[in-house]
Amino acid sequence: MPFDYGYFAFVYDKNKLKNPPKSLKELVESDQKWRVIYEDPRTSTPGLGLLLWMQKVYGDKAPEAWQKLAAKTVTVTKGWSEAYGLFPER
Repeated sequence: MPFDYGYFAFVYDKNKLKNPPKSLKELVESDQKWRVIYEDPRTSTPGLGLLLWMQKVYGDKAPEAWQKLAAKTVTVTKGWSEAYGLFPER
């Protein structure tokens, strides 16, 4: 049986984002103009992890939370490498 294990988090540049959100709810619900990139849950375990995390945090309100997160979404990539590669080099 295949499995994957790891922590889920959003990666950010601490030089550009001085006060990052402290929780998924803060990221989703804040009026801050944060921009996010994440992976497709159909092709990426981190993407599937986000899907399950949103479901756990929001329960039956998850569709509304996804709509809020969509407003902050730059793109959804097929996997981690593609998403991480979108961060500009210093």
